[in-house]
Amino acid sequence: MGTPIAPVKVNMGDKIKDQFVVKKKLGEGACGQVFLVELLQGKGRAAMKVEPLMKNKEDEILKMEVYVLKKLQKLV
Repeated sequence: MGTPIAPVKVNMGDKIKDQFVVKKKLGEGACGQVFLVELLQGKGRAAMKVEPLMKNKEDEILKMEVYVLKKLQKLV
C-alpha cells in the first residue's frame, strides 16, 4: 500500500453529495474505513467505504475494487 497524503475525514452527521448522511462508523482496515449511511431521499441504508487520499493514483485501492467487481458481475 502507498503513502496517504491525508487521513479519512468523515464525521457522524456529515452529508455526502446531498445523497447520504453518515450515521456511524462500522469498522476500518488497512485500506480505509466503512460507515453506515442513510439515504436523504426516501428510505434506505448502505455501507460506504472511504480510503485516505493517496500520494499516487496507482495506490487507490477502491478504484481497483470497483474494476474487479464489475468484471465479476459480467461473469454471473
